[in-house]
Amino acid sequence: MDFNMVRSAIKENSIFRGLNQEQLGILLMKAKSIEVPSEEQPYTKGDESDGTFVLIVSGKVNVISESGQIMQEFGPGEVLGEVGVLSPQKKRTVTVRTTQPTVALEWRFQDIEKNVPELVKALKELAWKRISSWNE
Repeated sequence: MDFNMVRSAIKENSIFRGLNQEQLGILLMKAKSIEVPSEEQPYTKGDESDGTFVLIVSGKVNVISESGQIMQEFGPGEVLGEVGVLSPQKKRTVTVRTTQPTVALEWRFQDIEKNVPELVKALKELAWKRISSWNE
């Protein structure tokens, strides 16, 4: 994975802006790189979240409604999966389909809570914003 692409993706998302270099370093050490081919569904509404969320580093994905409509497109710098991780049910709340090969950094929420707790509040705020805007 290209370090400059990772750095650019992190800079794109405001939830990481308040973190210092040490915290960002911890985040990168705890991250797992994942690659998803085009036209795959890494998240399906109702699936277990497995306690993970991602930051898209490259590629694009569509958030798909239950009726099959594209609700939103996300690319580098966007975080996905935070709602399912934070919800009491611990399930994915939307279906996500890649529109091109996509590379992402994946984190376990427990690792973030333990090692970079400052990020938890920002993830909760993002989740609340998404829940409000994606209410079908």
